[in-house]
Amino acid sequence: IVPVGVPQRGQSARAGAMAKLSRKGGPFTIRGRPQFGDPAKKKAKRKAAQEARKAEEERKAKVMAERAAQAAKGPSKKAVKRAKHRDALVAAGKIERTEEDVDQLTKLTRHVVFAIADCQDELELRSNFNSQGTAGKGSEYFMSSRYRFRYALAKDGTPVAQIIDKTPWVPKRT
Repeated sequence: IVPVGVPQRGQSARAGAMAKLSRKGGPFTIRGRPQFGDPAKKKAKRKAAQEARKAEEERKAKVMAERAAQAAKGPSKKAVKRAKHRDALVAAGKIERTEEDVDQLTKLTRHVVFAIADCQDELELRSNFNSQGTAGKGSEYFMSSRYRFRYALAKDGTPVAQIIDKTPWVPKRT
């Protein structure tokens, strides 16, 4: 029995040395990880994954085209119902019509402490806060008598909800 790494008779001293795959690491290069598996199976798997991605992209494109066609038809049932409710709120005086645009109405001032576009009643306003405005940051707007709500309709028809501080002369805490 001959020890491993010891040269046999007629062999050079380098004959028992480990085979080098790369010259970058000097004489002590570690062999790369062996690749297992059938290359044909790997290729088929990659091709199947590529076809699946392509099918998914086609499906997404089809869905987007359907949505565009739906939008071209007109507003959805929900949007129509919401518009009718908005008209009823305007007629009842709950929302006031203004000649200002959405940017002006959502601008925060000394009086307006919070404003959000596309919000027409307190139900939609509360849904923008943690725990419907009963806990956490923003709950003071609903629990304190210091604030009031104003609902305005911009000149383009977008409803805007504003939370207004009734006591603006009091310095704001920072």
